[in-house]
Amino acid sequence: MQQNRPRLQIIRGLPGSGKTTLALKMYPHLLRLETDMFFYSQGAYRFTLLRNDLAVEWFMKEVNLLCKGMVDFVATGVFAAHTERLQETIARALKYKYDVYIKTLTTQFKGIHAVPKEHFDAMKANFLPEKELKKMYPRKDFPQIHFGLMDKGMELVHVNNLKIRKQLAAV
Repeated sequence: MQQNRPRLQIIRGLPGSGKTTLALKMYPHLLRLETDMFFYSQGAYRFTLLRNDLAVEWFMKEVNLLCKGMVDFVATGVFAAHTERLQETIARALKYKYDVYIKTLTTQFKGIHAVPKEHFDAMKANFLPEKELKKMYPRKDFPQIHFGLMDKGMELVHVNNLKIRKQLAAV
């Protein structure tokens, strides 16, 4: 990790895994970007599958803007049905010389998402395990990509599911 490089924190997991809660708890000072933001209207979450492609398009435009501006930010998402969105997000960050920190959450909590069971099951079936993602981005070729690490300023803290559960329980 080089000093003064912009940082992108990617928190990925299925709906209800605590991505937003963790992002808010660990990185309250960072700009947060998530596809769910597209579905908020007048303070209420209004997800509809019909608008999901528009949400993904909006998300990628925002990633591009933030990376061009060299802004530290946290991006959360399922990144399941759209594995290419995850790869595109990483590629954009690497283009602009970011250090990228990727954490995959595997726990399930009750969330605000009213995702139909068949849609959730499809996302779960398509969710790329972290070990497969690591194969796509081997350390020797991508030293600026860090897995299972959450970057808090200059201090690296390994966050495992037990610590996450404790932090989320305290919220």
